[in-house]
Amino acid sequence: MKSYPYDFGICQEDERTEAEALELGSADRVLCIASAGEMPLSLLALGAGRVVAVDVAPGQIELVRLKLAAACALEREQALRFLGYLPLEPAQRLELLPCVLRELGPASRSFWRSQPEIVARGAIWAGRFERYLGRLRPLLWMLAGRKPIEAMCSARSREEQRTHFLRAFGRPRVRWLFRVAFHPWLFGGLGMDRRSLRHRNRDESLGEQYYARLEQLCTSTPARDNHLLQLMMLGRLAHPDAAPAYLSRAGIEVVRQRSAALRLVQADLLSFLSAEIANRRDRCEPGGPFDKAHLSNLADWLDEVTFVRLLDLLVRTMTPSGRIVWRALHARRGVPRFLSPRLQIEADRGDRLRQADRFPFYRITPARLLAA
Repeated sequence: MKSYPYDFGICQEDERTEAEALELGSADRVLCIASAGEMPLSLLALGAGRVVAVDVAPGQIELVRLKLAAACALEREQALRFLGYLPLEPAQRLELLPCVLRELGPASRSFWRSQPEIVARGAIWAGRFERYLGRLRPLLWMLAGRKPIEAMCSARSREEQRTHFLRAFGRPRVRWLFRVAFHPWLFGGLGMDRRSLRHRNRDESLGEQYYARLEQLCTSTPARDNHLLQLMMLGRLAHPDAAPAYLSRAGIEVVRQRSAALRLVQADLLSFLSAEIANRRDRCEPGGPFDKAHLSNLADWLDEVTFVRLLDLLVRTMTPSGRIVWRALHARRGVPRFLSPRLQIEADRGDRLRQADRFPFYRITPARLLAA
């Protein structure tokens, strides 16, 4: 078995941006990448009618199930602490585990009973990326100063955030740390699957690229409201009210009431879509089963031919007025000519969305389906 049960313990995307890009409505049937779970659960909390979350990695699916179970079984702040968004003693997390397990099926109960050390540390910190970040964070605190980082995450204005950012990160030694820690030779494998870096610009330092994105992350949106910034910088939320949407005060109630509207599927997304098309053809069912689709940053993971095939399958699997959104840090993907009559990228809208995005590491590409 791998030394980590999944690659990602936290989704690196802003659910508010995705909901706006998709023009999320209460009747929408949404297809999305499961990843670490924040996105499918939060889209449900933000009003989606039904969510089907697909992931090829079984560990990611089990993590989503655990997050949903914690939201349903525990009080809101207990769930935040049990999962690792807020501090809690390891023994106390293990004391809460039996209550959470009652919300899970037999296979999932067996999976999490076999992972007590992961539960004890907080499940969101067991991903490959989060473990790497956990080793890096003390070095960052030492070189940048922990106090200005904490002050930045609690700042009450963006001007104050920028002041603390420059104080903490505007030092040559911090840029040096980024160049070393995010060198592809080190980061690829230890912190990230190398396949996700295959499309990067090899003429540009990956560490410098990440450093530039870091400045946007730390200064472009209110830090007090940004759970992604706080988790990356502090290893915890600065305040419970900065939680992702599915664990917000309103969102957790929606998730509890509508948990049956979430379907989790462990499968390759292209195979899943191909099977959906075949099944509907066999049943002679018109139309498509999905209205909206969130693709995370699959463009960075897939080669161009495979990504185009994915778009083609989505066009054939979605309702005529559907919407798609994907992200990318490295790959630049357009719509091939044969799909352009049916799928239109909204580039200007993507640029506007990124200005308010709470994790602006990625370019955002919203697209809408056109009537045939």
